[in-house]
Amino acid sequence: MLAERCRQYADAREWVVAGSFADSVPLISLSERCGWLELSAALSSGTAQGVVTWTRSMVADSIEEWDRLTTLLSDRGLFLAAGALDTPGQLLYGGVPRPSPAPSTGPRPIARGIRGARRHEGGGTR
Repeated sequence: MLAERCRQYADAREWVVAGSFADSVPLISLSERCGWLELSAALSSGTAQGVVTWTRSMVADSIEEWDRLTTLLSDRGLFLAAGALDTPGQLLYGGVPRPSPAPSTGPRPIARGIRGARRHEGGGTR
């Protein structure tokens, strides 16, 4: 379901989806996640030019981590976008976060690799 939402987000911006990557163990660091490693390979090879994740907290534990990751990708000419803007470390629609997340019931879509023209918020292509 979240993977489809990411695809819709990309389609609405006329981005070509190069692949879909998911992690079944989202509570470990990005560098240890199989889905993130596959996505990183797609970014490194040029197969994908950016990342769409449904929420920022799927790839970052804090706003500072999200900003660091965004800068890291941007410095390489890539982009990072979230379909729904949550605050890492907090629940998406308000409330108090649980002290420990529930165990995963399956793969968690973390990101979509995107290939093609990138549009910025002003509506133009960059």
